[in-house]
Amino acid sequence: GNSKLKSWGRENGISILPVYYSNDGFPRVSEEFENLLCKELFSYDPFDITGPVSDDNHFYGRRAEALDIARQLQIGQIKATLGIRKIGKTSIINRIVDTCNKYYECMIVVIDCSKDEIWSLNSSELLYSISCSINKIRENNDKYTILLPTSSIKDIKESAKALTDEIGLCNYPIILVFDEIDYITPGSPTGKHWITEFNPFWRNLRGIYQECMRTKKPFS
Repeated sequence: GNSKLKSWGRENGISILPVYYSNDGFPRVSEEFENLLCKELFSYDPFDITGPVSDDNHFYGRRAEALDIARQLQIGQIKATLGIRKIGKTSIINRIVDTCNKYYECMIVVIDCSKDEIWSLNSSELLYSISCSINKIRENNDKYTILLPTSSIKDIKESAKALTDEIGLCNYPIILVFDEIDYITPGSPTGKHWITEFNPFWRNLRGIYQECMRTKKPFS
């Protein structure tokens, strides 16, 4: 039951070090107890995490990096985090979003591309969905939202213009956060249409980004 006890502790933010003793009575010699405790202490795997983390106990030196990236996003820089699965990409994204929310005046749209309702969109619909999500933040005077998937019959030129116009109405930097971005690439494991939709989407988004830089509307 020791492994289950440790797992329960992790889920509740507690580090548990079980000391199992099979003989009758508790170890009466202090050195014996110390050896048992040290065995558990140094065999504990601090990297045995089941999902994204954000607290400093598990973040391992990324706090300064998250602060630095959050600061750079306010002036329109583009950042990408690449790595194998379970290396901590989503964890640092969550930390950056939290930092931006707490310390900066900005508007954030998080786009989890692994969701069926997102990767199933085409390039025009995804651009238009981003503009609708920004509109929601602006009208509600919020700072954060997840993407609101919106089906649309607009062509990509109309969707790109809608997004450009929406950004132009905002008084604060716009930050788009793409997570699980491989779902909207030509190698998508689910949406084969992104073989052809990939280039139009990013080509138009790049054009919008460049226009925002020219008009001094930070867009990251």
